[in-house]
Amino acid sequence: MAGELIARIFLRWSEAWREALASALGAALSWFLAERLLGHPQPIFAAISAIVCLSPGLPSHTKQTGGLLLGVATGIVIGELTTALSDNIPLLSENIPPLKIALAAFLAMIVAASYGQSAVVPIQAGVSAMLVVAFGSATTGSVRMADVAVGAAVGFLFSQVLSAADQKRQGRLIGIGCRRPRRGALLFLCYRYRLPQARAICRNPDALPRVGLPIFVET
Repeated sequence: MAGELIARIFLRWSEAWREALASALGAALSWFLAERLLGHPQPIFAAISAIVCLSPGLPSHTKQTGGLLLGVATGIVIGELTTALSDNIPLLSENIPPLKIALAAFLAMIVAASYGQSAVVPIQAGVSAMLVVAFGSATTGSVRMADVAVGAAVGFLFSQVLSAADQKRQGRLIGIGCRRPRRGALLFLCYRYRLPQARAICRNPDALPRVGLPIFVET
C-alpha cells in the first residue's frame, strides 16, 4: 500500500515538474520585465499572473491566459463603477469598506460568470474588483492590468513551449503503441495514470484485453 502511494506521488511529480518549473521561471521573468520595463517597484501581480497561467494540472494554458485577462479587466471595470456609484447610495457613501467590497465582488463575479468561461474568469474578476475598491484604482487598476498583461504574455510564451514538448512526448508514446500495442497502452497509462483501469494494467500488462481499453487496441 505504501509502495503504491509512493509510486503515485512520484508519477504525479513526473507529470507536474515541467509546469511547476515553467511557473517559477515565468514568475521570475515577469517580475523582472515589469520592474525594468514598466518601472513598478514590486510587480507581484505580474509574477502571480504567470503562475496562474502555467500552473500544473490545467487543461489548457492558453484558455487560462485569456480567462485571466478577461477576469482582471472585468473586475477593474466593475470596481471602478462600484466606487463611482457608491457615492450616490446612502448606505455605501458612509465609508463602510466591507459593504463596498461585497457589492463589488458580487457584481464582478456575476458579470464574469455570464461569459460562460472557466472558473478563473469570475475568480479574477472578484479579486480585481475588491482590490480596486479597497486600495483605489491608482494603485490597483491600471497598474495591476499592466502587470497582469506582462505575466500573461510570459505565461502564453512558456505555455507554447510546454505544449510543443507535451505533443512530442505523446507522439513518442503513439509511435510505440503503433509498433507494440500492448506496450504502448501500458506506457500511455503510466504517463497519465488517470484512468481507473491504469492500476490493473501497471500490475499486469496481460490484463489489457480484459479491461476493455480503447487506447491503441485498434492499431
